[in-house]
Amino acid sequence: MHLYVVGQALSQASNEEKARVSKLMEIAYVMAREEIAFKKFGALVNLEKRHGVHLGDAYNHRIAAAEFTATIGEEIESDLKTALEQADFFSICCDGSTDVSTVEKELIYVKFINTRGATENQILGLRDISVADTDGLQATITTTFSELGITNFSKKLVGFCADGASVNFGVKGGLVPKLKENSPWLVSIHCLSHRLELSLKNAFRDTYFDTISEILLWLHGVYEKSPKRFYGLKALAEVMDEQVHRPARAQGTRWIQHKVKAASILVSGYPVFVTHLEKLAQDEPRQQAAKIRGYVKIMKSFKFLSCLLAFVDLLVPIARLSLFLQGDATNLMMAKTSIDTTKKSLQSAASVHSEELTNLIQQTESAEEKPVEFRGISLNDVKTGVAFVQTQKINFASRITTALENRFQNLSSDPILQAVQLLDIKLWPHDDSLNDFGNDHVKMLYNHFSGLLKDRVDSLDELMRDWGELKQFVTANMNHLS
Repeated sequence: MHLYVVGQALSQASNEEKARVSKLMEIAYVMAREEIAFKKFGALVNLEKRHGVHLGDAYNHRIAAAEFTATIGEEIESDLKTALEQADFFSICCDGSTDVSTVEKELIYVKFINTRGATENQILGLRDISVADTDGLQATITTTFSELGITNFSKKLVGFCADGASVNFGVKGGLVPKLKENSPWLVSIHCLSHRLELSLKNAFRDTYFDTISEILLWLHGVYEKSPKRFYGLKALAEVMDEQVHRPARAQGTRWIQHKVKAASILVSGYPVFVTHLEKLAQDEPRQQAAKIRGYVKIMKSFKFLSCLLAFVDLLVPIARLSLFLQGDATNLMMAKTSIDTTKKSLQSAASVHSEELTNLIQQTESAEEKPVEFRGISLNDVKTGVAFVQTQKINFASRITTALENRFQNLSSDPILQAVQLLDIKLWPHDDSLNDFGNDHVKMLYNHFSGLLKDRVDSLDELMRDWGELKQFVTANMNHLS
């Protein structure tokens, strides 16, 4: 509707007027992307005028900004509808949450191959959901496609991704079995990033990491809630000629990144934090001062600091994997390779320490009787800490590796997901065995997706001929990529 009204208004306009309105719409678009209130539209327009941009005096108010934004939204929606109608297949990814008014929301993304052969990942909708059960989720997905003008989405739906909640993957009453009633070929995947988070939580549950996590959370609260304390921390850092950053939040949706960032900030500013907290304890009421001294005592133990450094060593490769799995371009083939690489990195990190941890341990091996220090802070309980970190780092690396293998085992065991390896030409043989390579996988995929392919592929024989020709083409023209 908005697209029609704006189009009518500009149909008889001059090229100069169209160019002016186009610039105004660009401003509205940026405001929408940056979540800037419409009432700021006039101020931004006036700013551009002062920069010499000719924008005139019409359409420079918040109502026009709302109209422009709605028009742009309708155009984006129309383009998405066309793209999905042209796409042969697509997958959806869903996640639930609540907004600031505690209303249940369902965020739905759609992934497809466009007409240029490139993968696109587009937001399909953010919808209110009355009841977040199986029927409510299915109705929300169906309604979202219907409102876009696509009523036969189940005939193109090949993949579904969500977190591992029973409402999604329950064998009897989950959403996946419901979707498979109309799309029996559907491949369902528990979100890889969510699996990774669960792997780490399983590996660290009921371990000394709970103590480290508790202190990281407490440290964030100490300075987040008091600008005065943080100002004092910064002032002390200048006196000590050290760099210090505000303690990061150690929990959140991206659990791994939060933990790595919070731990790294504590390590980099360790002497400043310890010194400032000791000073802080002198000025606080007795009960609060006792709590601060208790945490500082733990922070100054060799066990805590060495384990903190060890956990950073172990979590850094996991954090890299987490960021990789969140990428739009990541596919199952790439994900499996990255997971295998991370497991090898963990094996190395178990015995190869960072420079800071190495220096710390070397101090305990010195024949000289002198305190063990870390950047000017003397550490206590050294003997117990040395024995603990040397055994526990290897133990934690093993626990993380086992947790990853358990959570991601279906990438290697599920025959459909295993067939993804056909796309990696680096794994293709370079001898006569290429003739038979992948044939069984292609036949299996054809049988699995037969209901979906019946109107697109004449027969299995035709598909096998195409597969054979593809292998010949790749061998003749793309060997430099393998």
